Amino acid sequence: LQSPYTMSLKPLYLDIDDVTAPYAYVEVKPVALFSILDHYLRRPNKQPKIIGTLMGSTDGESVTVTSAFSVPHTEGEQVSVVIEDHRSLSRLHTSVYPDEGIVGWFTTGTIQESSVLLHDFYSREMNGTPLLLCVDPELGFADGGEGMAVYYGRTLQLGEKGGIQQHFRRIKATIAGDLESNLILRTVDPNQESSPLSDLDTVQSSLTNLIAMLDRLAVYTAEAAKTGNGDQALARALENVLNLLPRGDSWKELKSLWTNGLHDALMVSYLATLTKTHLQLAEKASPGNSA
Repeated sequence: LQSPYTMSLKPLYLDIDDVTAPYAYVEVKPVALFSILDHYLRRPNKQPKIIGTLMGSTDGESVTVTSAFSVPHTEGEQVSVVIEDHRSLSRLHTSVYPDEGIVGWFTTGTIQESSVLLHDFYSREMNGTPLLLCVDPELGFADGGEGMAVYYGRTLQLGEKGGIQQHFRRIKATIAGDLESNLILRTVDPNQESSPLSDLDTVQSSLTNLIAMLDRLAVYTAEAAKTGNGDQALARALENVLNLLPRGDSWKELKSLWTNGLHDALMVSYLATLTKTHLQLAEKASPGNSA
Protein backbone atom coordinates (compact mmCIF):
# COMPACT_ATOMS: atom_id res chain seq x y z
CA LEU A 1 0.00 0.00 0.00
CA GLN A 2 1.28 3.43 -0.92
CA SER A 3 0.69 6.41 1.35
CA PRO A 4 -2.02 4.72 3.44
CA TYR A 5 -4.34 6.73 5.62
CA THR A 6 -3.87 5.01 8.99
CA MET A 7 -6.30 5.30 11.90
CA SER A 8 -6.40 3.84 15.41
CA LEU A 9 -9.51 2.15 16.77
CA LYS A 10 -11.02 3.64 19.95
CA PRO A 11 -14.68 2.59 19.96
CA LEU A 12 -17.35 4.31 22.03
CA TYR A 13 -21.07 3.49 21.90
CA LEU A 14 -23.69 6.08 22.83
CA ASP A 15 -27.28 6.61 21.73
CA ILE A 16 -29.11 9.83 21.03
CA ASP A 17 -32.51 10.65 19.52
CA ASP A 18 -32.41 14.37 18.80
CA VAL A 19 -30.65 14.08 15.45
CA THR A 20 -31.99 15.65 12.26
CA ALA A 21 -31.27 13.79 9.01
CA PRO A 22 -29.33 15.83 6.44
CA TYR A 23 -31.48 14.43 3.61
CA ALA A 24 -35.08 13.27 3.29
CA TYR A 25 -34.24 10.13 1.32
CA VAL A 26 -31.59 8.45 -0.82
CA GLU A 27 -31.94 6.82 -4.23
CA VAL A 28 -29.40 4.17 -5.22
CA LYS A 29 -29.05 3.29 -8.89
CA PRO A 30 -28.87 -0.46 -9.64
CA VAL A 31 -25.62 0.03 -11.55
CA ALA A 32 -23.97 1.18 -8.31
CA LEU A 33 -25.10 -1.99 -6.54
CA PHE A 34 -23.90 -4.11 -9.47
CA SER A 35 -20.49 -2.46 -9.24
CA ILE A 36 -20.26 -3.10 -5.48
CA LEU A 37 -21.19 -6.76 -5.86
CA ASP A 38 -18.74 -7.17 -8.74
CA HIS A 39 -15.91 -5.71 -6.64
CA TYR A 40 -16.92 -8.02 -3.78
CA LEU A 41 -16.69 -11.10 -6.01
CA ARG A 42 -13.26 -10.00 -7.26
CA ARG A 43 -11.87 -9.18 -3.83
CA PRO A 44 -8.53 -10.72 -2.76
CA ASN A 45 -8.56 -14.11 -1.07
CA LYS A 46 -9.18 -14.14 2.69
CA GLN A 47 -10.52 -10.57 2.61
CA PRO A 48 -13.90 -10.69 4.38
CA LYS A 49 -15.28 -7.41 3.06
CA ILE A 50 -14.60 -4.43 0.82
CA ILE A 51 -15.11 -0.71 1.17
CA GLY A 52 -15.28 2.00 -1.44
CA THR A 53 -16.47 5.42 -2.53
CA LEU A 54 -19.99 6.42 -3.55
CA MET A 55 -20.40 8.94 -6.35
CA GLY A 56 -23.59 10.83 -7.11
CA SER A 57 -25.45 14.10 -6.82
CA THR A 58 -27.74 15.94 -4.43
CA ASP A 59 -30.37 18.64 -4.73
CA GLY A 60 -30.18 19.55 -1.05
CA GLU A 61 -33.22 17.43 -0.14
CA SER A 62 -32.26 14.02 -1.51
CA VAL A 63 -29.17 12.16 -2.74
CA THR A 64 -28.86 10.00 -5.85
CA VAL A 65 -26.04 7.43 -5.80
CA THR A 66 -25.10 6.74 -9.42
CA SER A 67 -21.89 4.71 -9.18
CA ALA A 68 -19.35 3.21 -6.81
CA PHE A 69 -15.78 1.95 -6.88
CA SER A 70 -13.72 -0.09 -4.46
CA VAL A 71 -10.81 1.33 -2.45
CA PRO A 72 -8.03 -0.99 -1.18
CA HIS A 73 -7.80 -1.10 2.59
CA THR A 74 -6.61 -3.23 5.48
CA GLU A 75 -8.10 -3.65 8.93
CA GLY A 76 -6.68 -4.83 12.22
CA GLU A 77 -5.72 -2.83 15.25
CA GLN A 78 -5.45 -0.01 12.73
CA VAL A 79 -7.32 0.80 9.52
CA SER A 80 -5.37 1.79 6.41
CA VAL A 81 -6.86 3.20 3.22
CA VAL A 82 -4.98 3.80 -0.05
CA ILE A 83 -5.73 7.47 -0.64
CA GLU A 84 -4.20 7.60 -4.13
CA ASP A 85 -6.70 5.10 -5.54
CA HIS A 86 -9.65 6.87 -3.94
CA ARG A 87 -8.67 10.36 -5.13
CA SER A 88 -7.56 9.39 -8.64
CA LEU A 89 -10.77 7.45 -9.36
CA SER A 90 -12.96 10.17 -7.92
CA ARG A 91 -11.18 12.80 -10.03
CA LEU A 92 -11.64 10.64 -13.12
CA HIS A 93 -15.35 10.30 -12.40
CA THR A 94 -15.91 14.01 -11.85
CA SER A 95 -14.01 14.83 -15.04
CA VAL A 96 -16.53 12.74 -16.99
CA TYR A 97 -19.55 13.75 -14.89
CA PRO A 98 -18.84 17.27 -13.60
CA ASP A 99 -22.27 17.53 -11.93
CA GLU A 100 -21.49 14.62 -9.61
CA GLY A 101 -19.17 14.20 -6.67
CA ILE A 102 -18.43 12.12 -3.59
CA VAL A 103 -21.59 11.51 -1.56
CA GLY A 104 -20.30 8.88 0.86
CA TRP A 105 -18.86 5.40 1.09
CA PHE A 106 -19.98 1.78 1.19
CA THR A 107 -19.12 -1.44 2.95
CA THR A 108 -20.23 -5.02 2.42
CA GLY A 109 -21.57 -5.94 5.82
CA THR A 110 -22.77 -4.08 8.87
CA ILE A 111 -21.48 -1.15 10.89
CA GLN A 112 -18.37 -2.09 12.83
CA GLU A 113 -15.83 -0.32 15.02
CA SER A 114 -13.73 0.63 11.99
CA SER A 115 -16.77 2.30 10.39
CA VAL A 116 -16.37 5.29 12.70
CA LEU A 117 -12.84 6.00 11.49
CA LEU A 118 -13.66 5.39 7.84
CA HIS A 119 -16.63 7.71 8.13
CA ASP A 120 -14.39 10.39 9.60
CA PHE A 121 -12.00 9.97 6.66
CA TYR A 122 -14.79 10.52 4.12
CA SER A 123 -16.08 13.50 6.11
CA ARG A 124 -12.68 15.12 5.63
CA GLU A 125 -12.61 14.24 1.93
CA MET A 126 -16.08 15.65 1.31
CA ASN A 127 -15.92 18.52 3.77
CA GLY A 128 -19.52 17.61 4.53
CA THR A 129 -21.82 14.84 5.75
CA PRO A 130 -21.14 11.53 3.97
CA LEU A 131 -23.58 8.66 3.63
CA LEU A 132 -22.76 5.09 4.60
CA LEU A 133 -24.25 2.37 2.37
CA CYS A 134 -24.18 -1.13 3.89
CA VAL A 135 -24.73 -3.79 1.23
CA ASP A 136 -25.61 -7.40 1.96
CA PRO A 137 -23.04 -9.47 0.00
CA GLU A 138 -25.42 -12.43 0.06
CA LEU A 139 -27.81 -10.32 -2.04
CA GLY A 140 -30.94 -10.08 0.05
CA PHE A 141 -32.83 -8.44 -2.85
CA ALA A 142 -34.68 -11.65 -3.70
CA ASP A 143 -38.14 -12.30 -2.24
CA GLY A 144 -38.62 -8.65 -1.39
CA GLY A 145 -35.48 -8.29 0.70
CA GLU A 146 -33.89 -4.88 0.92
CA GLY A 147 -30.29 -6.00 0.56
CA MET A 148 -28.99 -2.62 1.68
CA ALA A 149 -29.24 0.07 4.33
CA VAL A 150 -28.11 3.71 4.26
CA TYR A 151 -26.92 5.64 7.32
CA TYR A 152 -25.74 9.13 8.14
CA GLY A 153 -23.48 10.09 11.03
CA ARG A 154 -23.41 12.87 13.59
CA THR A 155 -20.43 13.67 15.79
CA LEU A 156 -21.18 13.55 19.49
CA GLN A 157 -19.83 16.55 21.40
CA LEU A 158 -18.48 16.34 24.93
CA GLY A 159 -18.00 19.83 26.34
CA GLU A 160 -14.69 21.47 25.52
CA LYS A 161 -13.21 18.16 24.34
CA GLY A 162 -15.10 18.49 21.07
CA GLY A 163 -16.20 15.53 18.95
CA ILE A 164 -15.63 12.13 20.51
CA GLN A 165 -17.56 9.69 18.31
CA GLN A 166 -19.85 9.20 15.31
CA HIS A 167 -23.43 8.17 15.95
CA PHE A 168 -25.10 6.41 12.99
CA ARG A 169 -28.80 6.73 12.19
CA ARG A 170 -30.63 5.05 9.35
CA ILE A 171 -32.14 7.09 6.52
CA LYS A 172 -34.84 6.14 4.02
CA ALA A 173 -33.37 4.63 0.85
CA THR A 174 -34.79 3.06 -2.30
CA ILE A 175 -33.41 1.33 -5.37
CA ALA A 176 -34.18 3.57 -8.34
CA GLY A 177 -33.62 2.51 -11.91
CA ASP A 178 -35.08 1.00 -15.04
CA LEU A 179 -37.29 -2.07 -15.07
CA GLU A 180 -34.66 -4.45 -16.41
CA SER A 181 -32.11 -3.58 -13.72
CA ASN A 182 -34.60 -4.07 -10.90
CA LEU A 183 -35.74 -7.37 -12.41
CA ILE A 184 -32.16 -8.62 -12.29
CA LEU A 185 -31.80 -7.62 -8.63
CA ARG A 186 -35.08 -9.25 -7.62
CA THR A 187 -34.45 -12.50 -9.48
CA VAL A 188 -31.01 -13.21 -8.01
CA ASP A 189 -31.02 -16.21 -5.68
CA PRO A 190 -27.89 -16.46 -3.47
CA ASN A 191 -28.42 -20.23 -3.10
CA GLN A 192 -28.34 -20.90 -6.83
CA GLU A 193 -25.91 -20.26 -9.63
CA SER A 194 -26.80 -17.03 -11.40
CA SER A 195 -27.87 -17.16 -15.04
CA PRO A 196 -29.07 -14.41 -17.39
CA LEU A 197 -32.79 -13.99 -17.98
CA SER A 198 -34.05 -15.35 -21.27
CA ASP A 199 -35.84 -13.07 -23.72
CA LEU A 200 -39.13 -14.80 -22.99
CA ASP A 201 -38.73 -14.36 -19.23
CA THR A 202 -37.92 -10.69 -19.71
CA VAL A 203 -41.00 -10.16 -21.88
CA GLN A 204 -43.17 -12.06 -19.40
CA SER A 205 -41.92 -9.98 -16.46
CA SER A 206 -42.41 -6.75 -18.41
CA LEU A 207 -45.97 -7.68 -19.38
CA THR A 208 -46.78 -8.73 -15.82
CA ASN A 209 -45.62 -5.36 -14.48
CA LEU A 210 -47.50 -3.55 -17.26
CA ILE A 211 -50.75 -5.37 -16.46
CA ALA A 212 -50.32 -4.60 -12.75
CA MET A 213 -49.87 -0.89 -13.51
CA LEU A 214 -52.96 -0.89 -15.76
CA ASP A 215 -54.98 -2.53 -12.99
CA ARG A 216 -53.91 0.22 -10.57
CA LEU A 217 -54.95 2.85 -13.10
CA ALA A 218 -58.33 1.17 -13.52
CA VAL A 219 -58.88 1.19 -9.75
CA TYR A 220 -57.89 4.88 -9.57
CA THR A 221 -60.29 5.92 -12.35
CA ALA A 222 -63.15 3.89 -10.82
CA GLU A 223 -62.65 5.45 -7.37
CA ALA A 224 -62.35 8.94 -8.88
CA ALA A 225 -65.63 8.49 -10.76
CA LYS A 226 -67.40 7.04 -7.71
CA THR A 227 -66.22 9.42 -4.99
CA GLY A 228 -65.34 12.53 -6.99
CA ASN A 229 -61.95 12.73 -5.29
CA GLY A 230 -58.67 13.22 -7.09
CA ASP A 231 -57.92 14.94 -10.38
CA GLN A 232 -61.06 14.45 -12.46
CA ALA A 233 -59.46 15.61 -15.71
CA LEU A 234 -56.63 13.14 -15.26
CA ALA A 235 -59.08 10.37 -14.38
CA ARG A 236 -61.11 10.98 -17.55
CA ALA A 237 -57.96 10.99 -19.69
CA LEU A 238 -56.81 7.73 -18.14
CA GLU A 239 -60.25 6.20 -18.63
CA ASN A 240 -60.17 7.11 -22.33
CA VAL A 241 -56.82 5.36 -22.67
CA LEU A 242 -58.01 2.27 -20.77
CA ASN A 243 -61.08 2.02 -22.99
CA LEU A 244 -58.79 1.50 -25.97
CA LEU A 245 -57.38 -1.67 -24.43
CA PRO A 246 -58.95 -5.06 -25.25
CA ARG A 247 -61.40 -6.43 -22.69
CA GLY A 248 -63.15 -9.78 -22.38
CA ASP A 249 -63.17 -11.71 -25.68
CA SER A 250 -60.88 -9.10 -27.22
CA TRP A 251 -58.02 -10.74 -25.33
CA LYS A 252 -58.33 -13.71 -27.68
CA GLU A 253 -57.83 -11.40 -30.64
CA LEU A 254 -54.82 -9.82 -28.95
CA LYS A 255 -53.35 -13.28 -28.27
CA SER A 256 -53.87 -14.24 -31.90
CA LEU A 257 -52.16 -11.06 -33.10
CA TRP A 258 -49.28 -11.64 -30.69
CA THR A 259 -48.82 -15.25 -31.82
CA ASN A 260 -48.90 -14.33 -35.50
CA GLY A 261 -46.42 -11.52 -34.95
CA LEU A 262 -44.11 -13.84 -33.03
CA HIS A 263 -44.23 -16.40 -35.82
CA ASP A 264 -43.39 -13.71 -38.38
CA ALA A 265 -40.46 -12.49 -36.31
CA LEU A 266 -39.09 -16.02 -35.91
CA MET A 267 -39.42 -16.64 -39.66
CA VAL A 268 -37.55 -13.43 -40.48
CA SER A 269 -34.81 -14.34 -38.01
CA TYR A 270 -34.51 -17.84 -39.51
CA LEU A 271 -34.31 -16.52 -43.08
CA ALA A 272 -31.71 -13.92 -42.11
CA THR A 273 -29.53 -16.57 -40.45
CA LEU A 274 -29.93 -18.92 -43.43
CA THR A 275 -28.99 -16.19 -45.90
CA LYS A 276 -25.93 -15.24 -43.84
CA THR A 277 -24.80 -18.89 -43.75
CA HIS A 278 -25.21 -19.23 -47.53
CA LEU A 279 -23.15 -16.10 -48.13
CA GLN A 280 -20.37 -17.37 -45.86
CA LEU A 281 -20.33 -20.74 -47.67
CA ALA A 282 -20.28 -19.03 -51.06
CA GLU A 283 -17.35 -16.87 -49.95
CA LYS A 284 -15.42 -19.91 -48.73
CA ALA A 285 -16.12 -21.79 -51.97
CA SER A 286 -15.19 -18.94 -54.33
CA PRO A 287 -12.04 -19.54 -56.52
CA GLY A 288 -10.24 -16.59 -54.99
CA ASN A 289 -10.24 -18.27 -51.57
CA SER A 290 -8.98 -21.66 -52.78
CA ALA A 291 -5.52 -22.79 -51.74
